[in-house]
Amino acid sequence: MNLIIELVNSAAWKMERFPLFGRIHLIYLFIGLTVCVASAYLLKNKSDKFVRIMFIILNIYFLLSEIFKQLFCYYAVGYDEYLFILFPFHLCSMPLYILPLTLLLRNKTIKQSMCNFLASYCLTGGLISVTVDGGLISGYLIITFNSFVWHFILVFIALFLCVSGRVKFKLNEFVKATIVFGVCAVFALLINIAFYNISNGTCDMFFIGPAPMNVVVYRDIAKVVGRLLTSLIYLATLILASFGLYAAATHLPKSKPFQTQSITK
Repeated sequence: MNLIIELVNSAAWKMERFPLFGRIHLIYLFIGLTVCVASAYLLKNKSDKFVRIMFIILNIYFLLSEIFKQLFCYYAVGYDEYLFILFPFHLCSMPLYILPLTLLLRNKTIKQSMCNFLASYCLTGGLISVTVDGGLISGYLIITFNSFVWHFILVFIALFLCVSGRVKFKLNEFVKATIVFGVCAVFALLINIAFYNISNGTCDMFFIGPAPMNVVVYRDIAKVVGRLLTSLIYLATLILASFGLYAAATHLPKSKPFQTQSITK
């Protein structure tokens, strides 16, 4: 354990927080999104066996990454008390739980619903996070880099599922994905309620309360219409955004970008 703590502390390289849409952030976006798109098309024809292995590797990364983040925040950053906002049950944390289920469950309908969830709601969470979520940018290099990598992987998984044909645009399939989202949101709400007192009202998984709304724009809405209605507006916005991105991603060309078909075929 002492070795682990020493390794965590040795990775505490500090950095200046860069602004959203500044030069460094735009470089992150360009490289990250380019790699996501290129990787999705490069791997789209791989076998189901390869995909299972890839999902196992990605889930191992998610698990180790989350453990490292928790240890880093406790030992390297040295928070006096646990920040419940770091509890791994946000929308963008869901692949940590969903990926193993897609591998273990045998019910094809449930597995497909979870894949549609990854290709819609997690795509929304990933894209929003890497573009407008300043919370990903910390004063520590490794945590900032890891946060961006985590969310870019969400984008990659969604694009891969879509361009490989494993997820297709169907309204009833999106409804099933929304049911998965709803179940996750209910669990998030139960966690928020269960830890409300011990967290001094700061535990806010999925940002749906009852803790005060702390999402930009929506926190201003909450001041006018109240927390409950703001949570419903927030959820409705996520559903609409996820539907739009799901529709767009599933209609991406299935051939590689700029690839042309031979006129002799």
